[in-house]
Amino acid sequence: MLDEPLEGLAPVICEQLMAVFEELAKDGSRAVVLVEQHAEAALAFATRAILMANGTIVHEGPAADLSADKSLLHRHVGVGIAP
Repeated sequence: MLDEPLEGLAPVICEQLMAVFEELAKDGSRAVVLVEQHAEAALAFATRAILMANGTIVHEGPAADLSADKSLLHRHVGVGIAP
């Protein structure tokens, strides 16, 4: 479980860390739970996503579905979301 591992890091370091996380999860023998406000980076890595707002789950399902819903992301996250 990683709680906001990208916070405060340079973009190049963020990319390197995400590559390591992806490698750890690649073979499916372990789960990587990533809590991250930089949604686009997290969703590019994730297969499933849970989005919480004020302690309430507002989305649960495939990461691709959440990634495609920019309005939902912008409304609840707003950080790291390209317009």
